[in-house]
Amino acid sequence: MKKLNEIPPTKLGSDIGAGNDKNVHTIRKGMLAFVAGESISTDVLVNVNAIIELVDEYKILNEDINIDDTGVGKGVTARLIELGYSVNKVEFGSKATDVETYHNLKAEIFWLAGLWIKEGGQFCEDENWMQMSWIKYKQQSGEKRIIIKDKQLMRKEYGKSPDYADSFALTFYDAPFVGIL
Repeated sequence: MKKLNEIPPTKLGSDIGAGNDKNVHTIRKGMLAFVAGESISTDVLVNVNAIIELVDEYKILNEDINIDDTGVGKGVTARLIELGYSVNKVEFGSKATDVETYHNLKAEIFWLAGLWIKEGGQFCEDENWMQMSWIKYKQQSGEKRIIIKDKQLMRKEYGKSPDYADSFALTFYDAPFVGIL
């Protein structure tokens, strides 16, 4: 399992919403996290431009740009890559890096987010951070891997998607190194 001090100090997590879900952009710098932008738009170019503005304003490195790459987010990541940004395409349902401990990548990065909070991480004031309390963990039946409550169940229980929590959790994704051996 990764230690929190191995995670770079400045990350951008962008949860791209569809329908009435919000696009939420969270920046985490060390032990402080804040919402840097939010909107309701499924227009790829609107979302791409919002991300580029944040990257420029906060001088975020390409490898520290993590975008939800499901649904509408796929178009956003594709366009950013066309423009020369080496963004991280994050699919919450994909395989965890520690497959023995976590059911999927979403469970793994939310677990890291929880550790950050327990170790003293602070949110800038915003009532939407309460969405982090919606995240519930359990061990998958018959296994010891950690799984989190399904997003559709959260939507049913709370009446909306946990966009702020998802965008924050995305800041804990670290892309694996790739290359030629």
